[in-house]
Amino acid sequence: MEPMVQMPAPLAARIDPRRVRRLLQRALPHAPLQDGPVVESAQVLVERLAELRITPKRLLLLGSRDLILSQALQHQWPKAHVVTQVLEHGWATRLRPPPSRGLFKTTHAPYLCADLTELPYADSSFDGVISNLTLHWSPDPSRTLAEIRRVLRGNGFLLSSQPGADNFRELRSALAQLDQTHYGRIFPRLPRGVDIQQVGDLLASSGYTLPFTDKESANFPIPDLATLLEEFRGMGTGNPHQQRPLGLAPRRWLHELEHLYRQQQQCGPNDPLPVQLEIIFAVGWKAPDPSGNNLKLPPSP
Repeated sequence: MEPMVQMPAPLAARIDPRRVRRLLQRALPHAPLQDGPVVESAQVLVERLAELRITPKRLLLLGSRDLILSQALQHQWPKAHVVTQVLEHGWATRLRPPPSRGLFKTTHAPYLCADLTELPYADSSFDGVISNLTLHWSPDPSRTLAEIRRVLRGNGFLLSSQPGADNFRELRSALAQLDQTHYGRIFPRLPRGVDIQQVGDLLASSGYTLPFTDKESANFPIPDLATLLEEFRGMGTGNPHQQRPLGLAPRRWLHELEHLYRQQQQCGPNDPLPVQLEIIFAVGWKAPDPSGNNLKLPPSP
């Protein structure tokens, strides 16, 4: 396989929350997600949660798009009150369980829509926050981490997953070269990926203790570019950035993109396209609250 083409850095990428909501609206027919990277990442987070020897009372699912995590939390901590926050109103409707019938009504925990940089909760509201492939959509990651830390009780935890820097690297390389050819500069066209060291550093600089990060990578084949883009639409992935080329792309643009993708990866016209996935998993803890409003932790071994 040929090495990735070294291109100039793209323009500074600024997330547009309105664009994020439109991408999620487009994916509503597929809600809740049943497969794909979002579900696979959720399953890894479930495994990490099973390792925690704590009994939280209140939990926040931040940016949920599947039912894997909510069902796992209900099974692991059936008495915990779980609040689910989405980034687009329609997802709250799709994820919320149907109302119970009969004499005894079941009260479900709230499902609400709010911005990542202004969480609508009081200080020290939750024992834990779990966020699956969502934090990269924040226009201000440092502020979002500060808000999460604010709503955590002492000893509370943040468990998250984010796209890694090598996520969809083959497509990023082809997009960069095509932009350079057509526009003379590179536009950010996919959600930003993060380096594993950056995640740990950002947690530490945001006041979290004992930050720990690791990553999981996978390669899978996909028939063609159209199939990959359809997968993107189905899970709400796309271009969430304010910066974009003016006007419509040329009609031949997608054809050129796939041709360049295949050329860079040395794929024949009928060969499947290789796709790289990389997901960064991270956990950080809030320091104990001197006032005593703390999540009870198990005794040290």
